[in-house]
Amino acid sequence: MATETQGKIDTVRLQSMARAFIESASLYAAIDLGLFTAVAKGNDTVERFAEHAGISEVNAERLMTMCAATGTLVWQDDHYVNAPDTERYLVEGERGYAAPWLQFTRGGWQRWGKLTEHLKNAETPKVIAGSVERMTIERAREYHAATSSIGFGSGRRFARQVDLSSRKRLMDVGGGSGAYSIVECRPIQNSKRWCSTFRPSCP
Repeated sequence: MATETQGKIDTVRLQSMARAFIESASLYAAIDLGLFTAVAKGNDTVERFAEHAGISEVNAERLMTMCAATGTLVWQDDHYVNAPDTERYLVEGERGYAAPWLQFTRGGWQRWGKLTEHLKNAETPKVIAGSVERMTIERAREYHAATSSIGFGSGRRFARQVDLSSRKRLMDVGGGSGAYSIVECRPIQNSKRWCSTFRPSCP
């Protein structure tokens, strides 16, 4: 939807879309440098975070300013605090820590930048499953660590909505990290679960 100011159409939305990669870059850099975890533990000023992360105060200020502009950090009185979602999902060691999943999708960044080139390619599209067949054990483990970082939360929601307490066996086909079946079976005594997933992740 186009943005309008007093009935006048402007370019704000289009500019935001064109420069959205800057928001992604600041988020990834913040995760790499442990910014949100640092802020949660009291390293919540430019000086404190710079010393904690081992970077210059100028660069610490740049990153924290970018994060404040995107809303992942909030300036409060004389220091920064995490926004509610970053506090919940991007503080390492907390139950809802979801950075592994956000980092796993990072690899698609450069490929999406070549979308025009891919769309103009006249070759027959390749089956996506081929990339799964070539997945190494190490990459599969990274994938399952990423999906489990968000999967357990979804699994708990699924368990609240679907009552399987009367069942003793559960087969989870394409279960990935097994988060859903783990959550479902954990409270059921003597229950057994089978989870099938990518071959490379089952050496």
